[in-house]
Amino acid sequence: IKELVMSYEGQISFKELKLEFEPPKQHFMFVSDEFFLNRILDNLVSNAIKFSFREGRIWIAWDKIGEEVSISVKDEGPGISVE
Repeated sequence: IKELVMSYEGQISFKELKLEFEPPKQHFMFVSDEFFLNRILDNLVSNAIKFSFREGRIWIAWDKIGEEVSISVKDEGPGISVE
């Protein structure tokens, strides 16, 4: 996740964004399709950067919950309208 985010370093610096990583509470490994996981993460992170206001913050967290892995990307952008 950190490697993917660092590929956006130029855009993050340009918009003066602050990234905050919330590492997992415990070390774990999981099996996933790397290509599709990267595509999903790329979409979430690039949208967070694109829709964040200058000097905004983006939070990225991941953890294991039971037998599942939860990955979240949160930003301070306008969000999706009700319409």
